[in-house]
Amino acid sequence: MAYLDDLSLFAGDDALMGGGQDPVSIRLNNPGAIRPSPVRWAGMSPEQPGGYVQFETPEDGINAMSRNLDAYGSKYGLNTIRGIIERWAPAKDRNNTAAYIDRVAGAVNIDPDQPLPLDDPAFKARFMATMAGVEAGRAHGPYSADNIEKVITGQAMPSARPRSSLATCAECSASATLGLPSTARKLPTDTWDS
Repeated sequence: MAYLDDLSLFAGDDALMGGGQDPVSIRLNNPGAIRPSPVRWAGMSPEQPGGYVQFETPEDGINAMSRNLDAYGSKYGLNTIRGIIERWAPAKDRNNTAAYIDRVAGAVNIDPDQPLPLDDPAFKARFMATMAGVEAGRAHGPYSADNIEKVITGQAMPSARPRSSLATCAECSASATLGLPSTARKLPTDTWDS
């Protein structure tokens, strides 16, 4: 399994984003730390703990994060690191938004005010993996750029893994979590927003 190229990018994120031994984004299969909203995300767990959405699988969380980013562009016209992260993790919610923006801009090597090529799956996967690393306070295998790209291109299917109660990422082995199916399916094209 491939991991992010430079894990040092995430050193110190525990203090930056409140991550810990078991960050909420990992425990709830929610790499973007999406908060509850009226949206009924595909792959949401039947019971929700409150505060953040819980997904059945890491793939479901990746899919929701990708679709949410798509909605940020189509619904709000947000296509820069600064624009996206100021909405995703606003300072009014006690986030260190400026540090988040700097971390992501440095990791993907793009000026925070430059339009992003989010239609490029490889770039979008790197961008999402960096955001997931900040949200978790560290890089995490299922949320590597390679695995995210497999989900957003349809090579790994959301909700592909059999469910047993409320599975968490810690209960999944990396191979079972993001193993490639023999056939890929097209993901729904609806846009969502949290």
